[in-house]
Amino acid sequence: MSNYTKSTNFATKDALPSGNPLKIVKGTEIDTEYNNIAIAIATKADLASPTFTGTVTTAALTATGAFTGTSITASGAISGTALTASADSSFTSTGAVLLSKGSTAQRPGSPASGQVRFNTTNTEFEGYNGTAWGAIGGGGASGGGGDDVFYENSQTVNIEYSISANKNAMSTGPITVASSFEGTGAISGTTLTISGSTGGGVLVIGSLISGTGVTAGTVVTGFGTGTGTTGTYVVSPSQTVSSTTITTTVAVTVPTGSRWVII
Repeated sequence: MSNYTKSTNFATKDALPSGNPLKIVKGTEIDTEYNNIAIAIATKADLASPTFTGTVTTAALTATGAFTGTSITASGAISGTALTASADSSFTSTGAVLLSKGSTAQRPGSPASGQVRFNTTNTEFEGYNGTAWGAIGGGGASGGGGDDVFYENSQTVNIEYSISANKNAMSTGPITVASSFEGTGAISGTTLTISGSTGGGVLVIGSLISGTGVTAGTVVTGFGTGTGTTGTYVVSPSQTVSSTTITTTVAVTVPTGSRWVII
């Protein structure tokens, strides 16, 4: 990229005495200046929606939109709302990658399949499979000092779960399968409002809800004012449903060829 450099100092011509031939402003001088300006403009990126090709080196890069491309190299920090790579991504440092982290209630309101994060409520890594959030490993065993020998699991099943075909699962009991939820609710956009509930079931993050007019596959993705019964919840996908009976199914399905062992 070229910077504009002035070739003729027109101000000095004003100080020259009359009759001095250098006092005359020539057309070739003006033409040279315009050419210099045109070259500098043509090789600079626009401030609005600039397009860069080649290598861009910066200590800090801030964006309000999305980065899209196959290769972005930065020696400083990249700050923005979205970083999108259309090809495989590589992290080649010998350090570590810091994932997004937050509590269960801080999960994305409209999660996308393949998202991963660290859940500070459960102290474990988790991923979204398109229907529900689930642990993806990495927590490992814990214990005092170097005694990493203890693996822990919860004692209550709160959402419908199906063990993968031809896979075995193991849990440490006792295990309780909670009651299914049933209540009266309506949905506006991504907000589910429960005005009343019956039975002992509760809504939790990952609950798959159903009801008249409710889009198949609708999942509770976050808490509003509700904590399991009446109140508001965040659901996905967005939709509009008038007051209807909202239900969930809480069950563990063990396909033929699979086993669930409770110790």
